[in-house]
Parts: sequence; C-alpha cells; structure tokens
Amino acid sequence: MENKEEMIQNEGAPEENYDEKEGKSHESEGDSFEGGRKNEDESVDRSNINFNTGLGKRKIEEIESKYQETIEETGADSDPETMKLLQNKMEEEINFYKERHDKEAEIIKKTREKEILDYINQNNLEELNKMKRYNNLEELTEEEFSNSEEFRIDQSISDECRVSFLIPSYGYEENITETLDSAFGQLDENGEPVSKDLFEVNIIFNQEENSKEELESKIKEIENKYQETIEETSADSDPETMKLIQDKMEKEINSYKERYNKKEEEKNGNFKTLMEVKEWMKNNPEANLNIFFKEFDDGEGGIGAARKMGSDLIMLRESENKKRDDSLYVAGTDADTVVDEQFVSKLIKNAERDDAIAFGGGIKYSDDLEKNIENKQMGEYMRKLHEEAYEIASACGGLPGANHAIRTDVIAKMEGLSTSKSGEDVKNSDKIREMGKIEKLDVENISDPRRVVKETYKALENKKDEENKKDEENKKDEEEYNSIFDEENIEEHVAEIKVMRLVKFLMHSLNERNVSNPELKKYLGENFEKFENLGEEQKKDKLKEIRKNPEEKREFLETIIDNLKIEGLPDTSEKEKGIMKGAIDDL
Repeated sequence: MENKEEMIQNEGAPEENYDEKEGKSHESEGDSFEGGRKNEDESVDRSNINFNTGLGKRKIEEIESKYQETIEETGADSDPETMKLLQNKMEEEINFYKERHDKEAEIIKKTREKEILDYINQNNLEELNKMKRYNNLEELTEEEFSNSEEFRIDQSISDECRVSFLIPSYGYEENITETLDSAFGQLDENGEPVSKDLFEVNIIFNQEENSKEELESKIKEIENKYQETIEETSADSDPETMKLIQDKMEKEINSYKERYNKKEEEKNGNFKTLMEVKEWMKNNPEANLNIFFKEFDDGEGGIGAARKMGSDLIMLRESENKKRDDSLYVAGTDADTVVDEQFVSKLIKNAERDDAIAFGGGIKYSDDLEKNIENKQMGEYMRKLHEEAYEIASACGGLPGANHAIRTDVIAKMEGLSTSKSGEDVKNSDKIREMGKIEKLDVENISDPRRVVKETYKALENKKDEENKKDEENKKDEEEYNSIFDEENIEEHVAEIKVMRLVKFLMHSLNERNVSNPELKKYLGENFEKFENLGEEQKKDKLKEIRKNPEEKREFLETIIDNLKIEGLPDTSEKEKGIMKGAIDDL
C-alpha cells in the first residue's frame, strides 16, 4: 500500500492501453486491488453507470476500498486538506474507469445486438410476425382455437425488462395458475415486490397436427395392404393364418387410432388450460403475460421445439425495441413448476456482477412424490436420488429445464435452442459449456413429481413382470410372487438410478472448467486429486484420455461408485455396487 505522501503525489489514473476493436482493456502491472468498499457516505454516485459487463461496479468498489485503507492506515481523516486530496484523486480514478467502462459496454452491447440480428435474419424469424394476432383471449372462441394453426397475444417488450420467463404448455396443465402466481409473485431480498417492468412471462401452447381424414386414409391403406397379402398367399383358405393376419392388421390400425385419440385429448387439454389462463388474466389484468400457440407438423413438436420457438419470439420482440440497453435473459421453467420467489431479483443481481452467459438453479419436488408412491421407503429414495441428480447437474454447470436462464445473444450464437423431444436441457447445457462457464443461481423451483412417479412404477412393474415370468417357467406358486415393492426390486432399481442418473450424467458433464469444482469432490473421490494442480488444457487432455482408454475409464468410474454417498440414504450396498459396475461398459 502506498504511503500518504506517495498517494497524494502520484496523481492521475493508471496508464492503460484500450483496444477499441476487441473491446478489451490491458491494465498496467500493479493495477490490482483488494476487495471491499468504503463507507456509503463517502462513496461516489453510481446511478448513471452502465453495469452491463459487471466490471465497472467491481472496479469502483476495489478503488474505494484501496483509498479507504489508505485513509485508515495514515490517519488522513484527521487532516482535512489531505482528505480532500485523497477524495479528489479517488474520484478522478473512478471517473477514468467509468469512462472506459461505458465505452467498453457500448461495444459489447453492439456486438450482442448484431449476434441476435444475424440469427433473426439467417433464420427468417420475421415470418413469426405473420402469426395471427388477438388483442386478448376474450376474442378467441373454441371454434377459432380448433381451426388455428398458430396465433399470438402479446405486447411489446419493455425498455427495462431483464428476465423473460418461457413456459411450454402441452395438454392439460392442472397446475398452470399456481405456476403463474409464483412467476408473478417475485420479491426482492427485503421481501418487497419486484417491479413488474423488470420481467414478463410467455406461455407457448403447442401440439402436433391431427387429421381425421388422414387417420381414415391410413386405415384404408393398412386394410388394402393386408388384403393384398391375403390374396397373394391364399391365407383365406387357412383359418389359423387368416386369424394371425387379422390380428396383426387390427394391432397396426389400433396403434394409429390410439395415437390420434391421444393427440385429440392433448388438443382438448390445451384449450382447457387456455381457459384457466383466461380466468387468471381477468383477476390479474396488470400482469405482463404473453400467449403464443403453435400447431407443429406431425412428429416435429415437443418441448424442445416449443422452447426454441418461444426463445425465437422473445429475441424477435427484443430486437424491435431499440431503446433497450441491458442484456435480456430467457428464463426457462415448466407449466407444473412453482418458481422461486426471488428468481428475478437474484438473477438480475448476479447478471450485473458477473454477466454470465447462463445460470442454472436447483430443483426440488413437491410433497406429492411421497403421496403418490404407495411404498414410503421407495418414495423417500426417489426424492433423494432425483434431487441429488440436480445437485450434480448444478455443480457441473447444468441447465435444468425447469430452472435456468440463458442470455439471448448466447442463444443466437448457439443457433437456437435444441428441438429434441427429450433431453433438450442436457443438449443445451453441453453446447453452452463449450462457449463459457454456466453460473450456479441460488434459487430452487418446486416441480411436480408425476414423471418421477410414472417412471418409478413403470420400471418396477417391468422388473416384476420379468421375475414373474421366470417364476412361471420354474412352476412356482402364484402366492410366492411378491409385490413390485419387494426389497430386492427396490435395491436393483436404486442401483440403476444411481448409475444412470448420477454416475453416467457426471461422466458426461465433466469438462476442464468444472472438474476441479470443490462441490464435485464428494462424488469424484480420489479422482479429484488428479486434476487439482493441472491447467485447463491439461485437464482437458486428461479427461479425453480417460474417456478414450477403457481401462482408465473403468477405474475412474469404479472410484466414483465406491465413494458414492447420498445424504439420507443407506450406504451403497455391495450388491448395488456390483449392478452399477456391471453397467460401466454401457456408460
């Protein structure tokens, strides 16, 4: 730290070369300070500083801290003249960084705007403006909805908007109003309501085309195909063969009928959800809620396609407001999820300081999980395992579909969000991790556990069916058959969840930026030490080597399996470890 005389004599801001083309500043050696800040009454006005990159605010705090330490160490506050000189020099240095930061922020802003505009033009997103528009849901009748392929009910994105929630909705979403209540019930760190100008909510109602005429045509085509088979093989003269062909034909026809009926059910569910949203909007007329509807071509819909279309619309609307200065984040969640009440305030605060390209938050499940799994032990196990999977995802820089935020220019740079029908969140995470670091956001959304419940029952019932089939072959009595929740069945399913949802995901998600995250140490065990003192390139090479070499990969994964402990669950049994290690070759 400079003494009092040196501090006063050494006037002027630090020398620095500014590269306008790159938008970077190259600081002279020694221009680094300890963290912290000075007393509020001696601070400089920050109200007109653009903190788009997060650099300006931190730098000003560092400068203030440096001068405050000098004042305390030299006793300058007892000498008004010295105090004034120090104050003037501090303000001069802050103004230097303010000017630099404003210039840098403008370059960054223009670069990001160009990224978005290029994406819009290359993908012809202006076509989305041709969607039929309604002023409100009152104008939309059930008949119009049934005949619609797409429509929108939206307003211009506000100048101050920083967060745009994106919620795909498919079929009947019984929790949609609870989701909306939570999204619009945002509070700041003091428990005060967040300004509604800072965020908006977009619901993307989506379904796939479904035609009665096409179904009838398909049925006729199948009947003709089998009739030709009957005539060519003279099967009608053989009752047994004829029955086999008839059964096969009916099975094929029924699969198309079931698919058609399911789509009709989802379409009716969409309208039912839309009417519940309509009632909600009547009670919340000031809410910044936008409604979009899209009927995708057969086979091209799904949650990924809905998220991509929604984010495309958000970027298009953002580009149409030329007054905006701050970055906009697309915040993804689901129509059955309760949003953390501080999601918006924490996201904006973190974005201002770190300007991260994306954020991932935590997921917990509602109490319905235990209520809907009749075996209490299995319900508790499934909660612990699935929530632990989200903990791993968060530590690895993952983006859970029901709790994430991505800056719009980043979505543009990655050529839009993944359109996969499942696992789109993992694919988006992989792409973004290649571009930079995904920050952890300290918020937890509460999701409906119906998918976990459904998957659990399906897996256990399949296992029990296999066991019962073997028992039948061994001529065991029916009373010896156990329920799907017998101890052996539970143990096997827990092992499979651990290896597929935890170990496999961890191996897939590790990269040179997250492998040394202290939060992963409890999972990696001794493997963690192999990366501790390596540079990024060395870590990258080491991970590549492990993944390519079967022996190294097995050793790496077995170490994870041997060390795997989940709070609230019994230690992994030797039988579980055997099942998990037996699955390594499939990972």
